[in-house]
Amino acid sequence: MVSKHFTVEEFVNPEAFKEHGDDSIDLIDHKLIDIAEFIRNDLGKPVTINNWHTGGQYHESGLRDANTKTGSKKSAHKLGKAIDVKVAGMGGSEWYAYVIKNSKALYNLGLRRIEDKKLATTWCHMDTKEHGIPHVIEVVDLTSVVEKINIVGI
Repeated sequence: MVSKHFTVEEFVNPEAFKEHGDDSIDLIDHKLIDIAEFIRNDLGKPVTINNWHTGGQYHESGLRDANTKTGSKKSAHKLGKAIDVKVAGMGGSEWYAYVIKNSKALYNLGLRRIEDKKLATTWCHMDTKEHGIPHVIEVVDLTSVVEKINIVGI
């Protein structure tokens, strides 16, 4: 376990875990663990990132192999700076509202970007990739920033 509710496997792809075992967590920005724990504790519901290790379908919702065709060429997933979180009953609009409601706490934990709810319809892409604008969480599509969530009170 890397935290109260999450294992290493949930943050990395099967190939990285096979090669590095528990040390593969060193390939992940540890702020992502704190973000995932915050969401799990705040919602009081299970949060799924990767579930390949329990027979599930998700294996690229955390660290992705550099040569994967999934996502963009410059994906934060390939840098170990992104997770796609899923919670039963939450779609893109619910995740967007959740991030707005908790923007200050999530920003303080290191969240810098989420994916546009039009693309992330059943999950929330969250990443810690810095963009150089203080006190802002960017909402991005695959090629550009579509909105900036300004954090008040920091």
